[in-house]
Amino acid sequence: MKPIVFIFILLMILTLPLHAQHKGSAKDQVAIGIGLGLPYGGLGGKLSFNPADQFTLFGGLGYNFLSVG
Repeated sequence: MKPIVFIFILLMILTLPLHAQHKGSAKDQVAIGIGLGLPYGGLGGKLSFNPADQFTLFGGLGYNFLSVG
């Protein structure tokens, strides 16, 4: 149990200096993304629009091989 806790803490410390990119956070920016995974079903996409600085509206649609979600 102790090695798992140690590895978890070590990974947390190593990832602290990482920063996300803030592309698309300015006013009137539009972003389109596609992907695989659980957030939007099996296959999915996302469209986001920034009507003001640091404010984003988004919508996503996915297909999980059974129905659209």
